[in-house]
Amino acid sequence: MPDTLTSRSYPIGATVYPHGVNFCVFSKNCTALELLLFDEVDVTRPSRVIRLDPQRGDQLHIILNAYWEPLTFELPPLLVDQRWHRLIDTARPPPDDFTPPDHARPLEGFRCRAESRSVVVLNAQLINP
Repeated sequence: MPDTLTSRSYPIGATVYPHGVNFCVFSKNCTALELLLFDEVDVTRPSRVIRLDPQRGDQLHIILNAYWEPLTFELPPLLVDQRWHRLIDTARPPPDDFTPPDHARPLEGFRCRAESRSVVVLNAQLINP
């Protein structure tokens, strides 16, 4: 397993790599986008909803680490005035596992560690909107 896995914002769709799958979704005319999070398989209502603003140019990067060891991911590049912010990290204990977008702090650099069997959701935000 390499020390760092590279995440890509291309090609569109699902791309299988030796150590995982990269998913990329794009919509030029999107008017709304919500990420719905469910605590249980059989429930009909999400426990949390993250609303993204396409007018603001919101971007999500979701890391699914199904490997039995922690992995470090190299994140896709952003515009000069943007930084990745951690919204969700299922390896952290509540309430630190979820941070609303308006309270998320920027990550340092363009790498993110995902603990074994965890999910990390990042959001690209402007440094000073």
